Amino acid sequence: MAPRRRPPLALLALAVLLLLPGGLLVANPAFIRMTRLEEADEPVARFPHWTHQEGFKCYACHPSLFSMTRKTGFTHEDMGEGRFCGACHDGQTAFHHDQDEDHECEECHVE
Repeated sequence: MAPRRRPPLALLALAVLLLLPGGLLVANPAFIRMTRLEEADEPVARFPHWTHQEGFKCYACHPSLFSMTRKTGFTHEDMGEGRFCGACHDGQTAFHHDQDEDHECEECHVE
């Protein structure tokens, strides 16, 4: 019987990095541009992905609120009905997306 080959050390190190919390950093961009569904004057919203990862695990949003395989477009009306960002940005869990004096439109709608 031939001796069993060990996987290369680099392959093992990569596997460990991918399994650690916050792994797959290559696949997790710092910011994500949302998909625009309707014409508007303000810039398309920019989602601070890494900021949200500091306090939440992936499964808080994926796949229940956002697909991980395709871009999802939505409106302020959708958020007002508790979908997408509105699931948390409801004025209780996090600042309300439309009705918070401390948070301006430009926090999300950034060039």
